[in-house]
Amino acid sequence: MPIGVIIEGVTLQHRTHWMGPCMGIGIGALGLQIVSTSLYAYVTDCYRPQSAEVSTLLNLGRQTFSFTLGFYMVPFAMETSWGVAWSVVAVIGFALYAGVVAVMWKGHVWRARLGQPDFDRDI
Repeated sequence: MPIGVIIEGVTLQHRTHWMGPCMGIGIGALGLQIVSTSLYAYVTDCYRPQSAEVSTLLNLGRQTFSFTLGFYMVPFAMETSWGVAWSVVAVIGFALYAGVVAVMWKGHVWRARLGQPDFDRDI
């Protein structure tokens, strides 16, 4: 996702052919889809009885983050430049992906330490 966002920002800043931003959007969307699908599968496998609640919380965070960035990034780009604004989005995405890598690396240890949740165990 960060690579696609950087490509989109650079091509918008330099006013390239319309296919440049489209390729950046496509690469970014592909990366975002891979990560979100993997996260939903991970939380569903780890917390099967609570999968509805965990998925709802994950979706709430995803939609809140998407709205906030989408709402403020165009005015930010108008104040600075498209390259700078989209680079900030790429850095934020990279930082959030670092959290995903941490969960993939240490998630089993954290789950063992916290134990199983005791709500919604009826499934």
